[in-house]
Amino acid sequence: MPYRFRYVHESKTDFIILPKVTSVTRKYLPVSIVEKDSIALQTLQVIYNLNESLFSILSSNIHMLMI
Repeated sequence: MPYRFRYVHESKTDFIILPKVTSVTRKYLPVSIVEKDSIALQTLQVIYNLNESLFSILSSNIHMLMI
């Protein structure tokens, strides 16, 4: 439809979500793997290419030390 200017992205696979804003006092970054039928709100960052090794790095305590 030419009159629709809204960006719509539907994931074909499961994806990783993480918050745009979080506290530095957390030991771990709150990340999650969600199903492809889920809708991510704009308060989240989304990684569409699901990679379990990337998920394990993001959710580790060592990653928070590097930030």
